[in-house]
Amino acid sequence: MINVKYDIEEKNMKKVAAVVLMIVCCFNFVFADVTDELNKAYDRVNAEFPEFIERLINEGAQESDIRSFITDMGKELTNMQGLNRDNFESKMAEVLKNVLLSGKYNNLQGAVNRAYFDEINDLMENGKIPESMLPLKDILMDCILNLQNNGGSGGSGNGGSGNPGGSSGGNGSIDSNEPGTDNPDTNQEPVKEASLNLNEAYHVISILYPEFIDGFLNEGVTEEEIRSFLADVGTELSKIEGLNQENFESNMKTVLANVLLSGRHNNLQNVMQKLYFDDILDMMSTGKLPEKFIPLKDTLMACLLDKDAIGPLFTDVESGHWAYPYVQDMAIKGVIKGKGGRLFEPDSAVTREEFVKMIAAAKGIDLNVEGISNPFSDVHEGQWYYAYVLAAYRDGMITGTGADTFGSGQKIARQDAAVILARVLSAKDTSGTELFSDDAQISGYAKDSVYALSKLGIIGGMGDGSFQPFGETTRAQAAKILSALNE
Repeated sequence: MINVKYDIEEKNMKKVAAVVLMIVCCFNFVFADVTDELNKAYDRVNAEFPEFIERLINEGAQESDIRSFITDMGKELTNMQGLNRDNFESKMAEVLKNVLLSGKYNNLQGAVNRAYFDEINDLMENGKIPESMLPLKDILMDCILNLQNNGGSGGSGNGGSGNPGGSSGGNGSIDSNEPGTDNPDTNQEPVKEASLNLNEAYHVISILYPEFIDGFLNEGVTEEEIRSFLADVGTELSKIEGLNQENFESNMKTVLANVLLSGRHNNLQNVMQKLYFDDILDMMSTGKLPEKFIPLKDTLMACLLDKDAIGPLFTDVESGHWAYPYVQDMAIKGVIKGKGGRLFEPDSAVTREEFVKMIAAAKGIDLNVEGISNPFSDVHEGQWYYAYVLAAYRDGMITGTGADTFGSGQKIARQDAAVILARVLSAKDTSGTELFSDDAQISGYAKDSVYALSKLGIIGGMGDGSFQPFGETTRAQAAKILSALNE
């Protein structure tokens, strides 16, 4: 019993108590009315649509979870203003997605994905309830519209979260009207031109955060699947008007969930759930990107908003290094790669096969070498460079170091790198003007190529005015040479 300091007459206290009791009873009646009606919906589904329940139970779902799931979905729908038979299917598709992603039904979500994988993907992609789930829709529609018509808690415009005219959204749910989602009822802004090609985000992440990429590759996701996913996320983000650094994280959370559930990246979605299950749940419940996804956010933000924000990709090629712009550009384009641990090793020598691979990547040549006769005794099928060498030979880029040898494992000489690049660019100069102090040392087969590339500003001499034709081509020099193919 509570001691009250104020003197209130007994009859007035009885009136107050009566009012409080009435309010409590009314609240409990309304809540119980909704819950009881929705429990009946489950019983109807179980009686009229038993195969739906049985498939989920067979996949490990608990009956109590299914009942609770249907109840929560029903409450979300009940709280929607203007719900009717014409819009029920689209609203239910929206709510189904929200409740599944609320973080409350992790076990059930897995069972739904396993039992109705194709149906769920179709639903996420086109916003329509699949035929196999129409009985569930019909039963819920009858139940909820009956509640609203009889003055239940829904239809008043006051959703469970206190947001007038909308659904409660659930814990960590996705609002289909948030910026960046695939809402067919809105006019989307045209895609902005990104400061960095979205397909190139893959290369940046693979250098800065290789463990993020390796995690997917080790689980059987292909590089192309990752590239496609990143491009889709970036494209959806680029449609958002007013996207900036302050709102990037919140918008990315929404877009990330929508792209994952679009049906276009099923394999990657399954692997992401396997690798980052707890992190995804945290994201859905807190509305914040988990720490493990920050690399993805930072990279995409730089790609879309500020290319310079990426900063040096390699710790041994900082912005003051003479080759920085070439190394940075070629790495972003995926033409060159590091040596691991964000090291590029700019002064290391390049082998002939490494240089040919770089040329092939820069040119995007066809690597299908089926039916090509292999002229090189030191290049064998199964070697990582086999397709690159044969494709380059087929396209007239290389001839080899001897009658039947390519020169595998040899460091490529500066004059030979010039010859290959000149062939690719169809650059040739026969003026015979001496450009370097050691012109006489340049082999006859290479002199025109060296001259042509020098006059084009693609290659230069050493500090002492020499060219050093037999000197090794370094990785930094190769980056500068290759940049000419992308101009």
